[in-house]
Amino acid sequence: MEDKEIRHLLLLRALSAALEFSSGADQLSAETINGLGQKLGFDAQETLRLIEELLHQKGVELQWGGKVTITVTGRYTLNRSQSAAAGGSNEGHSIAALLFADVEGYSKLNEEQLKTYMTTVLPELSRSVVDPFRGEFQELNTWGDAIVACSFNPYPLIKFALNLRDFFTSRHWHGDQLPKLRVRIALHAGVVFFGEDPIRKTRGMTGTQVNLAARIEPIAKPGEAWVTEPFFKLIDPRNGLPVAFDELGRRPLAKAFSTEILYRLRRDSELPLPKRATP
Repeated sequence: MEDKEIRHLLLLRALSAALEFSSGADQLSAETINGLGQKLGFDAQETLRLIEELLHQKGVELQWGGKVTITVTGRYTLNRSQSAAAGGSNEGHSIAALLFADVEGYSKLNEEQLKTYMTTVLPELSRSVVDPFRGEFQELNTWGDAIVACSFNPYPLIKFALNLRDFFTSRHWHGDQLPKLRVRIALHAGVVFFGEDPIRKTRGMTGTQVNLAARIEPIAKPGEAWVTEPFFKLIDPRNGLPVAFDELGRRPLAKAFSTEILYRLRRDSELPLPKRATP
């Protein structure tokens, strides 16, 4: 895909996700649409041109937010279809939000501690953190201390990431007879290929953007969630979520994969880094 085509897809997914998140509202204003377009490098005229191109279609099938239709009302609005249903095709490319996480210190646990982690910690983690979001995931996998999740909607993934972080930072590990464990979390968004995993005999995902997400998590600070600029740009600044982003600048990723502009995700009530970013 060309860069501009990817940015077009990002704009559509951002609009759809914002609409889905908008507390039951049926429309997004031209101001909101323009704001999301500007974050992806489109001026108001180019954003309008893209919307008008979509008017020639009966509707736009989006991978998150379900089915939405574009109509002109005044200048233009994005309307939620009454038959909206999230989901996507079984195979093909789509824009998706990705989460990779692992636990600092896990590899130093002894045999008995690893058993405790699997039989005591993970069941509680599953019930209190994972289960409320299972319906939002297109992919959810784990092995040892690693967690991989994928959603077509970035907003639930933000909540999931912070809840996952808080589970580890607030847990009384001495009660489990375990050392203090902290989780590193990475969030990214990009084009992902979905298809059948012939080994697991279930739907799987792959792509360079998946690899990129996996290279962020090792450099994240334990106890924090770091996000890439593509993920950051999907978030509507008027989303109402009590969260904030702090700029971390451009950082080299693990295994010299690339360098990326990164942000720290935190709750709005938590102390910021010296420089705060606005989506």
